[in-house]
Amino acid sequence: MEKELIEAYAIAGDVETLLDLARDSSRPDIQAEAIEGLAITDLENSQAVFMELYRGSANEDVREAALEALFISDNDEALVLLYRESTNNNEKGQLLEYLSSMDSDLVWDLIEAALEEEE
Repeated sequence: MEKELIEAYAIAGDVETLLDLARDSSRPDIQAEAIEGLAITDLENSQAVFMELYRGSANEDVREAALEALFISDNDEALVLLYRESTNNNEKGQLLEYLSSMDSDLVWDLIEAALEEEE
């Protein structure tokens, strides 16, 4: 029932309710669903919101939902920034998976730079 309600909020564009749910970490499953719902709304300053949610959570489902939201909302700059900030190879790999699916000059510059470092 809760997932259907979150979907209804997203379809209706109820950004305020979705933001409240996305920032409530007491139920990570609901939090992740709300983040996914926000990804399809016209959320102002979405990059900052999704990055805040990603950085502020230790829950893998919530972090994954925030990455998906950045991807869906075409926030390549945020994904590149997270990649550059990361010191964790697994996290970098996950971010590269998202980035490689985006058609962005920023992404190709990042890939070229990474390849040059390996040489």
